[in-house]
Amino acid sequence: MIHDLAWAHFPEGISQWENWYYQTFFPKYIQIARKIITVSEASAADLVKTFKAERERIAVSCNAASKGFQPLDAAKQQEVRNRYTSGKPYFLFVGAQHPRKNLVNLMLASLIQHRDYSKPLKDYLKQVKNEEWLQPEEFKVMELLLNDIESDAF
Repeated sequence: MIHDLAWAHFPEGISQWENWYYQTFFPKYIQIARKIITVSEASAADLVKTFKAERERIAVSCNAASKGFQPLDAAKQQEVRNRYTSGKPYFLFVGAQHPRKNLVNLMLASLIQHRDYSKPLKDYLKQVKNEEWLQPEEFKVMELLLNDIESDAF
């Protein structure tokens, strides 16, 4: 199962050894495979474009949760929030922490969605800026946003 070709498009996100391995073996595996399974039409098209894989050898099998995963009713949602976040809304991201994941904007979107509009936006940005998971380049983005807001350029 090939999820995507992020390693090929963003080699700076993986180690030198991983990059060597993928560059050396992945094209060979693509050429000798009788069938290639991937998670989306976009990934299938990327395999064709990047590695000249024949589209007819590619099957798409989308990721999906089992039917047991359903939205919770409002009371159960509040129960979960009470248990894990002292009743506050939360944002859950499951994935690798790479700049290409755009985590700063994901966090900003979550904060804005749950924002208490009686508080200034800069307070929310300061909250995000102080998160330990920020990468140096993400931290710089937050600094620029805060500077713009505090100088009324926002």
